[in-house]
Amino acid sequence: MKKKLLVLLLVSCAFLHAKDYVASEIIIKGNLQVAKDYLVKNQQKITDIQILDTNIYLLHLQKNANVLQIVDAMRELREIDFAQLNWIHSLRDTKPPKDTFWLHQWGMNNIGQDSPTGAQGTAGADISILKAWEISKGSREVIVGVVDTGIDYTHPDLKGNMWVNEKELKGIDGKDDDGNGYTDDKYGWNFITGSRKRTYHGQLGHPDPMDDNSHGTHCAGIIGATPNNYKGIAGVNWNVKLMALKFLNKDGGGSSADAYRAILYGIKNKVDVLSNSWGGGGKDDLLEYAMQKAKNSGVLFVAAAGNSASNNDHFPHYPSNYEIDNVISVAATDNKDQIANFSNYGASTVHIAAPGVSIMSTIPLSKSSNKKFAYAAFSGTSMAAPFVSGAAALLIANDPELRNKPLDIKKRLLTTVDVLPQLSGLVSSQGRLNVHSALTNKVNSFHQSDNVQSKDIEITAPRYNEELFDKTWRIAEPESEYIRVHFKWLVADIPNFDFIAIYDKSYRLVFKVEKQYPQGFWTPWIKGDAALVRFANALVAIEKNEEKEFKTPDEGFRAGATLCMQDATGKTICYIPILSETFANFESAGFVIDKIEYVKAEDKNGEE
Repeated sequence: MKKKLLVLLLVSCAFLHAKDYVASEIIIKGNLQVAKDYLVKNQQKITDIQILDTNIYLLHLQKNANVLQIVDAMRELREIDFAQLNWIHSLRDTKPPKDTFWLHQWGMNNIGQDSPTGAQGTAGADISILKAWEISKGSREVIVGVVDTGIDYTHPDLKGNMWVNEKELKGIDGKDDDGNGYTDDKYGWNFITGSRKRTYHGQLGHPDPMDDNSHGTHCAGIIGATPNNYKGIAGVNWNVKLMALKFLNKDGGGSSADAYRAILYGIKNKVDVLSNSWGGGGKDDLLEYAMQKAKNSGVLFVAAAGNSASNNDHFPHYPSNYEIDNVISVAATDNKDQIANFSNYGASTVHIAAPGVSIMSTIPLSKSSNKKFAYAAFSGTSMAAPFVSGAAALLIANDPELRNKPLDIKKRLLTTVDVLPQLSGLVSSQGRLNVHSALTNKVNSFHQSDNVQSKDIEITAPRYNEELFDKTWRIAEPESEYIRVHFKWLVADIPNFDFIAIYDKSYRLVFKVEKQYPQGFWTPWIKGDAALVRFANALVAIEKNEEKEFKTPDEGFRAGATLCMQDATGKTICYIPILSETFANFESAGFVIDKIEYVKAEDKNGEE
């Protein structure tokens, strides 16, 4: 029985964070000599002993001692009354909330647990929400408009944080009690019209924004499901107001006109953040106009980057690609802090990454066979965007001076990310959302430096080479923390024949060239002191036809002919395609690199 108990103790200790106790220290009560003998036997050196009371000792052990295992083992020794870690206590409560599926919420607090779909995680690949909650748990003064398929406003985990139009809720049905032009709009509005012209008391749509799809309720839960209520999950905010702005139908489709009216309703009713986990179609002037109105009204517009695994720099995704500076475009990461295999990306057009793979959240009660289990795990940049929307709401709750300042909120979120080398070239901030750092305005080293240094270099790729080659140039600047490369010009046959790419010093792909840049361009910033540029060329050949005489057409076709005919004399002449000798591809002029920019580690407030 004792052995089983020991195994359970070891497992539970594996989930502790080093910040919860003093490293390399233990406290015991009992026979000091027994403790010493055990430590010597297990090659553990005692560097100091403090007497706290009769038979109670604080033992300082060698650096990097595994105090978790030592404490568990010493508890089993005779003449040791107790053994424990030297815990760190605080006025702040950092305990996880009491929610049924908290352990499934790796995006909030990743201790290396499996995701809901069984993928093993990496500890620390999360948004640092527990530390963030020490500072702020949100405010009912902050309104987030969820522009989506609606919200199940009766869900036990959401109803406490729903935006409620009190005048309409307590007013007379069929009357516009608050005078905002919408009658009976208690939780938001259903803006879906389709081809219908029927109105509800003069207004297109309907006052019931109930979710008949699941998507909107799932996004709402990430932002503001009520934590610590022994139900389901915890949202980023303990306190917030979730406004249901339904323009997407049960199949997930919606029109520009309906989206426009949803956004304007949110603006008119004083939302602070608009969360948008949708996209598709081409550039839409009406939506761009609505988003500009949001900016002018001081509203942050958070948008999912899309799920096509494509580069938004080259293949725009809307609405996330609109060049309005209150827009934050969000990519998705998994529980190992890797870009999701479906996520869109873009070194300049996608701004930040957030958890988006196997995310547990709320779904409508109507979509669940078990009304006590109205939860599911979804994946997509649709899930990543609400994490950022929720973080923005926490920022405003903690610092009301940020209200109506979307550019300041955006800057705060982007400059405080956890910079990850694997996101270099994929998102402009180079990192994944860290809510605690955003609240404390802990600007990361990538964004701290104002001392970017430049250096001229000269690298010219072979032009019109008549032989195949595959060459990599290493461009280094010792002691630099970040480096980027400038191409003076680049003309290559991309993507048909040539291949040009930039890697970091660990040969991690940062940027693959997908078009010509005859006017030049800068690569994304690369973490480290070196960048690698690879150019693999291709030669070309011309296909021509050789005339050859055959006895019959069948004989010609068997020889590879594409066309056979008989001439005036009755001879069978066939045309056989052949390739010329390969020669230089004259669409491949190569490139010239003329300079680099870099930041040395010591230029960033002394941080290494």
